[in-house]
Amino acid sequence: MFSMDLVSERGGVLASTLGEPPAAKQRRVSVTSLQTRPDPRRLSELAEAAAEKRLVMPVQRTFPLDEAADAFRIARRGGVGKVLLLPQVSDLESG
Repeated sequence: MFSMDLVSERGGVLASTLGEPPAAKQRRVSVTSLQTRPDPRRLSELAEAAAEKRLVMPVQRTFPLDEAADAFRIARRGGVGKVLLLPQVSDLESG
């Protein structure tokens, strides 16, 4: 289930496969429906491209998990590539 706590108090845009969350209007969030159709042929093509390292996801910057606030600020600015949070081995072992 989606938590509206993750959406800014200042509004924004949310793409959802689940429909509009109850708190969307009061948080001034515009909701866009997102639908997909299963396509086994395309999924096979993507799997093949990934296996052959032809599927590339540009990464703008990486951050350790304890710097999530900084990562969020960078991601909000936009740019080319994803901003990634990377857990440390100790984070994985304690969970």
